[in-house]
Amino acid sequence: HLAENNVFGIAPLSKPEEKQKAAQQFGKLQAAMKVLGISADEQKAFWLILGAICHLGAAGATKAGRKQFARHEWAQKAAYLLGCSLEELSSSIFKHQPKSGMQRSTSFRKGPDEFGQGDSSGPKISALECLEGMASALYAELFTLLISLINRCLKSSQHSFYSIMIVDTPGYQNPKLANQGRGATFEDLSHNYAQERLQSLFHERTFVQELDSYKEENIELALDDIDSSTSLSVAAVDQASHQALVRTLARTDEARGLLWLLEEEALQPGGNEDSLLERLFSYYGPLEGDKKDQSPLLKSSRTHHFFLGHSFGTNWVEYNASGWLNYAKQNP
Repeated sequence: HLAENNVFGIAPLSKPEEKQKAAQQFGKLQAAMKVLGISADEQKAFWLILGAICHLGAAGATKAGRKQFARHEWAQKAAYLLGCSLEELSSSIFKHQPKSGMQRSTSFRKGPDEFGQGDSSGPKISALECLEGMASALYAELFTLLISLINRCLKSSQHSFYSIMIVDTPGYQNPKLANQGRGATFEDLSHNYAQERLQSLFHERTFVQELDSYKEENIELALDDIDSSTSLSVAAVDQASHQALVRTLARTDEARGLLWLLEEEALQPGGNEDSLLERLFSYYGPLEGDKKDQSPLLKSSRTHHFFLGHSFGTNWVEYNASGWLNYAKQNP
């Protein structure tokens, strides 16, 4: 059974109809995995790891003092499912974190000489963040395994000389168009950013390179001015710094995109979503007298929400940035 309290927000189903529907969905999932050729032992590995993640959430972590599980009885169940002892699990989550956790995993933000300065600099990682990092890593490995098993099923036994790969993206994600009252998530931003980049690639190959070849051959064309290949929203997301890739905790006035700012605020002591959005709007927010389509960003009336105008400002998506710094910490 599942614990009533879970730091990951995993709550047990209480209504009989919910349990019945969940059982039906689980049966369909098992049938689908069987179709994909995923064996019973391989399926069992999935259930063991997912169960361990649930129990880790039930185990929780201490808020102060020594970093350890808050409820050891649930941690013991997680250790059993993972095939290790409680001591080994606790050590891998809490004791090894200062050396191999966020400060080390984000080493590309530091210069090579900074590692000898010890672990006293930078933000301190709480016990809960250590626990969340382990759960996130387990789920990421599980997802990678699932992709590998699906590819194994789709792999052809026939050798071919020619092949083609088709990129099939989900397109723009906008909860408002689906009549959903929620703000768009970081996953939605990732899909929308990928869509913008693909449009930019299409523009480059279809128009820019073609016109360049015409110029080389001295062919004159009477065409209207062609818009830039990338919209302002792309820069607002991925604008890189002109400085070296060695990053420090010091904030600068140089404009950088959201992805860059996320990494910096994750390392900044006291960094939060408020400071993140404040910096983002200082670089890309509208100036006094600007029209709506002159800035890629607009403020929202809701806390930690903002609007980003995709596809040259024709598709405005309201995002909810709550919790985004945790993504940067867990996925450096």
